[in-house]
Amino acid sequence: APDCSAQAEVPYILHAGTIYEKKDGIVGMINAFAMAKKRLGEPFKLLMTGNLETSPDKEAIRKAIGENNLSDSVEFLGYLHQEEITDLLSKSSFAVMNKHDNVQNNNGFSTKIAVYLAAGKALIITDVGEAMNWLEDGKTAWIVPREDTEALSDAIVKAFTDMEERRRIGENGRELCRECFDWHGSSGKLMSFLKSL
Repeated sequence: APDCSAQAEVPYILHAGTIYEKKDGIVGMINAFAMAKKRLGEPFKLLMTGNLETSPDKEAIRKAIGENNLSDSVEFLGYLHQEEITDLLSKSSFAVMNKHDNVQNNNGFSTKIAVYLAAGKALIITDVGEAMNWLEDGKTAWIVPREDTEALSDAIVKAFTDMEERRRIGENGRELCRECFDWHGSSGKLMSFLKSL
């Protein structure tokens, strides 16, 4: 198992998803990150998996990075093996999912939510989709209003400054994952839910 107590030399937020604005709200995430960075005045980074060059939103993303002077703070890591993502996640400070309000996000449950929770990492997530039936704000995640850059920025500041709450939310999220999303060791809540559909 990865050492989830390990810390990166420069703290970072990890986004291990797509680099598509419609699905994962990358521009809004970058803008919120920039606002939080100005307020905190501390060095930290936003790391994203995937290749920016293949994103249909690459120009808008580049513009957001340039306008916020974040060329040294936002990194695109390319496509990584699962072991590399696991290592990055284990050393991250927390994770952010800035889902937009659309049909795909409203009617699905992203598998990376369970990955973040299983790793014991505190998660900031927008109030979109099936995950809202499982997560509780301030207990198993920080839940912010969709497409609200200021609220997302506030949550990022909170996550970086309140390490005790970040630890507690991460632990509660891991316990939720163990109880509800582990097919082999769970209490059967997920299976019961799926059978009810």
